[in-house]
Amino acid sequence: MNRYFSGRFQRDICVIYPGEMFVSNEDIFIGTVLGSCISIALFDEKQGLGGLNHFMLPSGSLKS
Repeated sequence: MNRYFSGRFQRDICVIYPGEMFVSNEDIFIGTVLGSCISIALFDEKQGLGGLNHFMLPSGSLKS
């Protein structure tokens, strides 16, 4: 996880990497870069919480 202040956007940005998640009630940007992974962004308007996760897909094949 990398958090820094962006002069361009005038706010903090938190960048998450594969296998990480971030949840906050701050006025902050959350970002990630996706390849073959999956990410879900959620926002709870009632609680004022937002978050993002970055799932890693399993490697290999499933055997029955």
